[in-house]
Amino acid sequence: MSKKVISAIVLAITVGFVLLVTTMPTKANDVLPENKPFSLELKSKADAVQNWVASRPDAINNFVEESKEYQADQWAKGKEQTANNWKKIKYFFLGAE
Repeated sequence: MSKKVISAIVLAITVGFVLLVTTMPTKANDVLPENKPFSLELKSKADAVQNWVASRPDAINNFVEESKEYQADQWAKGKEQTANNWKKIKYFFLGAE
């Protein structure tokens, strides 16, 4: 093939592509995103929580006390476990307690 034939084919493909792209309708404008309704309603949520807390003062106090007891127990168990781990490590390296 000669240079003229190759150039004519490339030119024909390019012109065809340009015509195809410019004449095809795009679907990008068919569906547009819509804003979703967004509302925090913080005042009503804060009021609901405040009313719940006000109606159950004993529940909150009990929760705090139970949490303190649980944390104290778990802290003691953790200290005991740490002491046992140190004993095992010392025994592993030193061979005696």
